[in-house]
Amino acid sequence: MTSSSTRSRSETLDNTHVPDFSVDALGGGRLAWTDYRGEPVVVAVGSLDQVLPALDRLVPLSAASSSRPAVIGLVVELSADKGNPRPLEDLERQAGEAVPAPVGYAAIPLLADELG
Repeated sequence: MTSSSTRSRSETLDNTHVPDFSVDALGGGRLAWTDYRGEPVVVAVGSLDQVLPALDRLVPLSAASSSRPAVIGLVVELSADKGNPRPLEDLERQAGEAVPAPVGYAAIPLLADELG
């Protein structure tokens, strides 16, 4: 059995087993995992209030790293209404103009038994 600390660099960076996803991106377009397949990637996941400060810290670290991993954000919000997630425009307005890396938005519907 191989521990994570003794894995080779190529094993550690193998992101080819991550399922493909594509989500709307802040500022327009789509954020797709296939655009990063096989590359080192750091993903900040959470609410917009968590992702933006994380990106502010991660982008300079990535630029200073010898491997220069891509840095992306994924804003995830739990939504009680699958058909009416929070509008992307609301997130864009909250984020403002200076988003330091690509950020996608995924509204995840809650299951009925999670609603209470």
